[in-house]
Amino acid sequence: MTTLPASLLTPSLLGIPSTLIAGYIIRNLGVRNTLSLFEVLYGISTILLAVITRELPLMILAASMGFIRFIITPANSTAVSKIGGELAGSVTGIANLFWQLSGAIAPVVASIILTNTDYQSLWIVMGIIILISAIIYQLTLKIQ
Repeated sequence: MTTLPASLLTPSLLGIPSTLIAGYIIRNLGVRNTLSLFEVLYGISTILLAVITRELPLMILAASMGFIRFIITPANSTAVSKIGGELAGSVTGIANLFWQLSGAIAPVVASIILTNTDYQSLWIVMGIIILISAIIYQLTLKIQ
């Protein structure tokens, strides 16, 4: 049996085709629906990290998460530009503030979870947080 080289299934590799079709997806689903749908897919994928332990399925999951992530990124940028209009720079700055705060807070939360439970719980909690963000996008974004 031949195996695929791990480098073929890295998250960033599948990000290449997803960035090429992201505009098509955003145009057809709308920004809010794209963000919500792909955040749900990313949240479910994150939760799956808690239960998938075999190498090949884990590599496939990681690669698919790269695909999903590289749809979310341009959808976020599109949302910022639509929300901000002429103030897109200010809106981007505020969005970046929250993105940076999440990078500062996540290690603390992860440490608390890991010292009190295990890695499976960490992935489940992170997945639930992502799913909550999908609901927030769907309910609060006033753009299509």
